[in-house]
Amino acid sequence: FNLMPQVLVKNGLEEALKEFAARINRSGSVYVGVQTFDLDVNMPDELRIALYRICQEWVNNILKYGQANQVTIQMVQHPQELVLTIEDDGAGFELSALTSGQGNGWKNINSRLHMIKG
Repeated sequence: FNLMPQVLVKNGLEEALKEFAARINRSGSVYVGVQTFDLDVNMPDELRIALYRICQEWVNNILKYGQANQVTIQMVQHPQELVLTIEDDGAGFELSALTSGQGNGWKNINSRLHMIKG
């Protein structure tokens, strides 16, 4: 369900991200907000799935390591690009530790970004 929620298939990326955020928000320990602007309703499935999984992986990393109370996922569709921004009020991270880490999260994110030419 977490990898391919029905709402992603039926209602698109925006609704899937909002549902993902709502599930996290029910815990009461972290608030995740989602903002989207002008997302292409005809976005290819491959792009939609990759973006959802990137957001999911990044937010899960924030929950696991970031000690954040608030997370914001923002997607803005421009004519030639889509800009994804994920912000939180957590502890931050050391870039070198992230890129040289042994975990699969960062590798998965980069693999998905490469796949969609991100």
